[in-house]
Formats: sequence, structure tokens, C-alpha cells
Amino acid sequence: MLILPKSWWQLPFSGALLFHAKMLNRCQLCGIYPCLNYQTNLQNNPKINQYWFNQFNFLCEHCHDTIAWQQSTFQLHLSNTHSLTGIASSFYHYPFDKVMTNFKNHHDLRQLMLLVHAIRQLDVPADCDGSNSAIVVVPTTTKRLRERGFDPLYLLMSYLSFHWQIPIFNQIEREERQHQQGLSRDERLSNVKGAFYFKQLPTVKNLILFDDVVTTGATLQAIIESLREQVKQSAQITPKYRLHARAILHARG
Repeated sequence: MLILPKSWWQLPFSGALLFHAKMLNRCQLCGIYPCLNYQTNLQNNPKINQYWFNQFNFLCEHCHDTIAWQQSTFQLHLSNTHSLTGIASSFYHYPFDKVMTNFKNHHDLRQLMLLVHAIRQLDVPADCDGSNSAIVVVPTTTKRLRERGFDPLYLLMSYLSFHWQIPIFNQIEREERQHQQGLSRDERLSNVKGAFYFKQLPTVKNLILFDDVVTTGATLQAIIESLREQVKQSAQITPKYRLHARAILHARG
């Protein structure tokens, strides 16, 4: 099942983002200067959704230029001879480490504007569009949903889907396991091994694996392993998938 990109007014808290852009228009980091004009960036990147709601920024030019966008990459080791290079919007260090922590763990929805700004720096993977691609949801466990009261990753993914105009694939279930935070790379890999199950296989050829924070990549690797195993066991005809990996932030593991 593919969930089509939402209209701008269906996006979570879109009214608050619109109010800030139209009425306040102050940088969400320094709080002093007006937000930069996004129109130039849109004109230089025709793959990005040109809709007016996508033109709003939430950082001033100075704060925006102090951050290394799309300079952080991570590796997913798929086998002894193959790996997949993923791209993160930025590094998991100040100020975005604090932003993400406050958003996910302290329910501070004011940080949403900064994370949306970071999402909009991610370029669409090559040869991906709304007709041949899907963004794969990393499902949150029931326990974490109860603790937080909302699904932060799915909320952010809604903005990524709108930004790229690419649908979301959400037909994955996840078993309850120990939380990954604080575990070593080997412990993370062992902890999530076999934790995911595809309720149905995707029908598009490009799958964009997306997570908010990637450290070791263990979660994304576990999803890929589950997909490969189910494709082997499936009697139905499935496309030969091309995999891509993206994240908002990359933390050195």
C-alpha cells in the first residue's frame, strides 16, 4: 500500500509553519534575522516540489550557511562485498542534536520547523520520482508510541513525501525489542535482526529507506535483510529493487 503525498494543509502542524513564515519570519536558531528566501534554491533544483508552501525557510542566511548540508554519508554493509552509501541532511551535532532530542524525547513540537528545514536540503535520489519510487517507513514500536504519544518519524516523513512528491510505503511490522540507544554496533545489529516483517512487498522499483537519525545503520540493514528474505520466499513476481538510503542526521557510531 502506498500513501500518496499529502496536500500542504494536511501536513501535521502546517498552520503553525504558515503562521511563522507569513507573520513572524524569524530564524529559529538565532531569533534575530529574517529567514532566507528559498525561491532561488527552488529554481536551481527542478526536482523539488515547486509549490508555494515548500518555499518557506526557517533559518536565516547566516545560520543556514554555518551548517554542512548533505556532507555526511554513512555505509550500510549488505554483504561481504557490497555496501550502500546513504546521505544525511546534516551531522548529529550542535545544534541539530539538541533539536532532535527535544523533538523526539521531550515532545517539543517547536523544533519541527528546524527539522522541516533540514528535510528540505535533501536532494531526491537519482532516477526517483512519484511514479517509480516509495519512501519506506521505519515503524516505531508500540511501546515507544505509548511513551511519546506520537510517531515523530512518520510526522517528519510526511514532510519529506510532500517535499519530494514521492509516496510512502508503510506495510512493515516491527517486533518489540530493546531500545537501540546506548548499544554497540554489534549489539544493535543483533538486537534488530529479524525484527521486521513486510506485510506485503512493494510494487515500485526504487525504495528509499529513511530514518531520522542513523548511527550504525543497524535498523536500515535489518529492514533490507528482511526484504531480501521475503523476496526469496515469495512466489509472486516482484520488481528488482533499487535501494537508496537517506536520513535527517548522521551520528558517528
